[in-house]
Amino acid sequence: MAQEQFYGEISDAIVNLDEEKAIELAKRAITEKWNLLEVIEKGYGDGIRRIGDLWEEGEFYFKADGPKVFKSRFPNKGTIKLQRNQNFTSKADMNIWSQFKTVKVGREAVERITIILREQDHLKKDSTIAEEEYVINLPSKTQYVILQDDKEETKAKLRIQASRTRY
Repeated sequence: MAQEQFYGEISDAIVNLDEEKAIELAKRAITEKWNLLEVIEKGYGDGIRRIGDLWEEGEFYFKADGPKVFKSRFPNKGTIKLQRNQNFTSKADMNIWSQFKTVKVGREAVERITIILREQDHLKKDSTIAEEEYVINLPSKTQYVILQDDKEETKAKLRIQASRTRY
């Protein structure tokens, strides 16, 4: 158990790019006369494999910027994990942005919201894949829009619904 925990610490140090800790653990393995081939395979090698897996796997999230008081991120915790060429389909509608606004009968109102699709990168700063501002007339019929990157490789279909409520 202690060996597996030690290998896990090494692997985590590699994934987190903690060079000092990786070196410290290597010195400890030498001092304590561990089987160095095993340390390399199960510790450092595992960390390198995990980094490779992160490059193959995209972790995406949506960021919505609305009025001054409203900002959100979906999912709030965690990410939507996608392998290369994999599609994400939610089992139920995801609510990225929601707002109640009072509009008097006969008057029109307009809301502007910016939706950003970002890719989470564990090794450096998250990158924006696609970003677009939508103008929503209140009330209006449900509309579907496609948010996509410049190369049209990553797309998200969004439903914009601005309906009246009884409240």
